[in-house]
Amino acid sequence: MRKQYVIGNWKMNLAWEEVLDLCGELKDFMHSLPKTISIGVTPSSPYIPVVMPLLPAHIKVGSQMVSAMESGACTGQVSAKQLDSLGTVFTLIGHSESRALWNESDQELAQKVSQSLETQLEVVFCIGESLEVRESGDYLSFLMHQIKAGLFHLDAKQMKRVILAYEPIWAIGTGKSAQPNQIQEVHQALRGMIATQYGEEVANSFSILYGGSVKPENAAGTFALEDVDGALVGGASLKAQSFAAIAEACVSQKSI
Repeated sequence: MRKQYVIGNWKMNLAWEEVLDLCGELKDFMHSLPKTISIGVTPSSPYIPVVMPLLPAHIKVGSQMVSAMESGACTGQVSAKQLDSLGTVFTLIGHSESRALWNESDQELAQKVSQSLETQLEVVFCIGESLEVRESGDYLSFLMHQIKAGLFHLDAKQMKRVILAYEPIWAIGTGKSAQPNQIQEVHQALRGMIATQYGEEVANSFSILYGGSVKPENAAGTFALEDVDGALVGGASLKAQSFAAIAEACVSQKSI
């Protein structure tokens, strides 16, 4: 059975007082949640070490970013070793916003993956296509390129520490919605790509999250899809009640 994840990406939100409030509320809403899925959050970098003791032990803390460099003259960067030394459990790599804002290259993303896996960090590798690519009909080839460039230098053992997150950029904050059949089509194709490269055993245990504006009202339908193994949640993770509702939907659907 594949591991199921619900990960909240706080992005560049929340002042310190708001972080304190959210952590307290997460304790209240999450304490009774069955531990059958993995829960994680990615606060802004300054909050990582101070958030850890404030959250329930079963909520893992990750980073929104990591450097492609090991150490040295990289002002403004945070290395995988530094994150690992803090007790950070995982890091996002290749998020659509980071790719766009910082013009991250395929080579840089692959280096970030390698640097992270040389420590104890797990990797949540994000991929996704724009509206232009979606409407061209070449979206599966585009996603295949992102996976191949970012991950296929890894061996099968390393891939066990990678989680894939599919972000349909065209359906995030655009007023457009990805339909269940569209989500399942892509997730099934992604698993097929992993199977072709690493074999069925790796593919069948490989977790693929959905990251397209997941909310309490659409979570159950999304998690009911066969090849969806959880969610990377944006705005809804900033409200404890909403985030807990999404996690509960994952527990409910994946226990059927």
